[in-house]
Amino acid sequence: MSSISLLESASQEEMFAAYCQPMWEYRPDRLLGIPGRLKRFRKAAKEKWHEIQQAWSVLGDPDKRRQYDEALSALRCQSRSASEP
Repeated sequence: MSSISLLESASQEEMFAAYCQPMWEYRPDRLLGIPGRLKRFRKAAKEKWHEIQQAWSVLGDPDKRRQYDEALSALRCQSRSASEP
């Protein structure tokens, strides 16, 4: 399973395009044909799909994305100031 990496400056369309492929790949209804012996794989895929959905619920909403970007920026500033002598 690969992770998605996007620039903070990515447009809404770029973000949607980046999330479309894994959202489709890990959709639970696509996993129905997986044999029972692969339950662990099916469970991991469902968990990944939920993570992707959760990320999109934040990054797909302009207000929530702005809040996320502000919080991320604040964490980076704290990290830089803590590492400076």
